[in-house]
Amino acid sequence: MEKSKIIYLILGILIAVPYIRPVGIPLPIKKMTLDFYNTLESLPEGSVVVLCLEQGMGMWVELGPASIAIMQHLPIYP
Repeated sequence: MEKSKIIYLILGILIAVPYIRPVGIPLPIKKMTLDFYNTLESLPEGSVVVLCLEQGMGMWVELGPASIAIMQHLPIYP
């Protein structure tokens, strides 16, 4: 085998191992995050919520998924 094929085979195995057997790193949840989540979940149906999304397209990669998650937890989101 060529050297490049061996390198790609090793690289493929190293990439596949975490998918087959996840590492399972614990992610701690901060108190502020838990308080925010509990506040969103305790809102009654039909509540009025002002959500300011003043972010540029460059920040969408980082802040977009969090914004979507917040909107999905709101009781008015279909």
